[in-house]
Amino acid sequence: LLNLSEEQLEQVQEHWLNGQKEMLPLRNQLQEKNARLQTLTTSANYDEKAVNALVKEIGDLQNQILAKRVAHRQEMRNLLTDEQRITFDSFQSRKGPGMRAGGRSGYNNFRGFRR
Repeated sequence: LLNLSEEQLEQVQEHWLNGQKEMLPLRNQLQEKNARLQTLTTSANYDEKAVNALVKEIGDLQNQILAKRVAHRQEMRNLLTDEQRITFDSFQSRKGPGMRAGGRSGYNNFRGFRR
């Protein structure tokens, strides 16, 4: 659909890999904090202060992840021609807000658009 050139495909692969390397630590931290939240909220000794602090940390991490996803998407768009951007943008809007960070979006979509 996007008819990426070989050069574009290589650039997309590089940006995608760098983005994944950058996001992995944040996703790991988020998983750890969610597990900790599960432990705190099911404990016999519920500590509201600790739970609220952890909820804030989780929110901060989610904001960081979203900001990086948006920046990464813009980097990808910058690799495309105007015509390719239209196709890419229309595909992105069809995904909807329910897509997970790092889920079915990213490089795999570009591979499918190659030719």
